[in-house]
Amino acid sequence: MQFDESQHDIAPEQSSPPEMEERLTMLRQVIGKCPPLDRALLLLYLDDRSYREIASVLGLTETNVATKLSRLKERLRRELTDYANN
Repeated sequence: MQFDESQHDIAPEQSSPPEMEERLTMLRQVIGKCPPLDRALLLLYLDDRSYREIASVLGLTETNVATKLSRLKERLRRELTDYANN
């Protein structure tokens, strides 16, 4: 069975609202300032990797991954709040 494009609506690509673009820019800048291990932790976490997978990739224990991610998320919240308020 072939896909018939004329039978399906294709949603136009939408651009992000300016607020979303600004938030993404802030997030990129804050993440860019993180040490390499923190960036790796965050990227693996955002890629929906399990703590076990992250631990294996980075040579850490699962407990260490959980602790580091918790601290990293809190630090990112603080920095993004500070960034947004300035």
